[in-house]
Amino acid sequence: MWKRRRPQTIVGTGNRERIDARIGVPFAVVSLLILLSPISLQAKSWKDDLIEKITGTYSPTDRSMWDLENIRAGGTVLVLTQDGALGSLSTDARYYGSDIKDGKISTDGAPMGRNSSILKKGQRVVLTSVKIIDYQGSDVLRLFFLTADTFQRVEGGNTATRRYKGSLDYFFPGGYLQKADFTEIKKAINGVIVAESEYQEAGPATVSLGMSPADVEGVLGKPSKVIDLGTKKIFVYSDIKITFVDGKVTDVQ
Repeated sequence: MWKRRRPQTIVGTGNRERIDARIGVPFAVVSLLILLSPISLQAKSWKDDLIEKITGTYSPTDRSMWDLENIRAGGTVLVLTQDGALGSLSTDARYYGSDIKDGKISTDGAPMGRNSSILKKGQRVVLTSVKIIDYQGSDVLRLFFLTADTFQRVEGGNTATRRYKGSLDYFFPGGYLQKADFTEIKKAINGVIVAESEYQEAGPATVSLGMSPADVEGVLGKPSKVIDLGTKKIFVYSDIKITFVDGKVTDVQ
């Protein structure tokens, strides 16, 4: 026997989409928060913290990606307080590093070529970046730099204006940098480079009678030539000659 079917209620697709949307939006928000929470809660490493302190004290320069000779924005100008930092042309593919151990610059074993130069005390530089690495059980604080001043070079018969780049690699005992007070780390940095304002405040270098050869080198850096006459020695610099007798300064010319 034929029976009349009871009317069925049909929920339109529009209603279902609105219901799904109401459920989907909070679910998506919660899912996003779950995904991002490990990132937001992740603690900053001690290396990142130390790098921030260094770059906050000595602002890096903004170097052009397309013209490596060009400094687009300033940065803290620093001054080398020792002779001997190794630099290579800023356009070279790699950096040459200068090791700093016990407060002294060393370039022993570093490659030397026509595109490299030994930078002198008083050379102005700016930082480009900072890294902290572990090397054979030592903490190494690596400061990458670019000379603030340009140099004239003859290349292919033409005179070109160039800058030099390099890195200062400060060696510390393993685990030292993580625990050391920043003032001690800054003191170690300043053994080789200081802010130009601090360097100028130190005043001109002074050599006095009675100073030892080590005292003189601490003020003027290593001489370009040493004349050794036994008890008498002469340190020759570009603009000055210093005579020692029995290990003491007796004459300055």
